Amino acid sequence: MLALVFVCAPFAHASTTSGTIDSAYKYAWGNVAGYVNFAPTGVTISVTDSAITGYAWSANDGWINLAPSGSGVTNNGNGNLGGFAWDSSQGWINFTGVSINSSGNLTGQATGSNGYVLNFDCSSCNVVTDWRPVSSRTASHGSSGGSISPVVSSTPSPATFPLVPQPLGGSSGTLTTSVGSGVRSNTGTSSLAGIAPSVRTSSTHPAATSTQKSTTFLWLHYAIVIALFVGVLVLLAVAVRFLLIL
Repeated sequence: MLALVFVCAPFAHASTTSGTIDSAYKYAWGNVAGYVNFAPTGVTISVTDSAITGYAWSANDGWINLAPSGSGVTNNGNGNLGGFAWDSSQGWINFTGVSINSSGNLTGQATGSNGYVLNFDCSSCNVVTDWRPVSSRTASHGSSGGSISPVVSSTPSPATFPLVPQPLGGSSGTLTTSVGSGVRSNTGTSSLAGIAPSVRTSSTHPAATSTQKSTTFLWLHYAIVIALFVGVLVLLAVAVRFLLIL
């Protein structure tokens, strides 16, 4: 049943809005250039709603630039071409007489100076693109009775992740970190949940311990001073009493 549906459905061109030249149907004929290849090996000609870009090749003339600086072959969206290409041997070629029909065939003639003609309609000529005129695309889509939605795949997650602590909640002391593609959890009973595991090995924060030691030392110093002061007072009292007895 599925196969029957695909057979009955109209063929959907993958590049009707941004096409290329069919490598099996790629030759035009020039009275000077000879056969012109619009799909030479290693080169891609692009056909869009506004222009044709890339290079064609002629054994007689060499490269034909379809998008030279300052000009270029244009497309009005309905397949009517215009503008100029540059033949490395013959100069400018006017594409105003060339068009692309609803089947993707290039038809007509491009012309240059001194009687130069590039013919797309000769008996051995056949240049075809998978681009289609806007009007042809609209009609085709309107009568299709539906369309096949493209399959959109989600962006795959990276294989590894940086080591980043996750937000912690409550007082259970649970620390969750991403390691590679897995998850590691460290669980404790301390209320210092936000402190790194290496610090949480002690029940008391090192800064707090240092503060306590400083306070203890200060009180010990005060006690010694007070003891010395009391001792001096006692000695003075004894001396005064001894003098009174005398």
